[in-house]
Amino acid sequence: SKIHLIENFGIQSYFTCMKHSALLIGNTSSGISEAPSFKKFFINVGERQIGREIGKNVISVGFDTNEILRTIESICQFGEFEGENIYFKENAIETIINRIMAFHT
Repeated sequence: SKIHLIENFGIQSYFTCMKHSALLIGNTSSGISEAPSFKKFFINVGERQIGREIGKNVISVGFDTNEILRTIESICQFGEFEGENIYFKENAIETIINRIMAFHT
């Protein structure tokens, strides 16, 4: 009764939902690159993200219902993810703007 499946939220609603969720499950790169900033664990299902650098918030599993359920139970014992986002870069927006401006001048 606490699980909701939604195909597409749109960006703002997606981040709002992520903020209020306990964890993420799927094969999206967002679970790897954005979920740790929201202090969320991500259960990465399948092989779609193989080869990507992943942080400590990511737990990879196969397409096995029992494995996914065991992983959910395990994560719920930990609460929020307390590690760092390996994709976070300080002042990223300013760096991008400065590079674009330097290119156009």
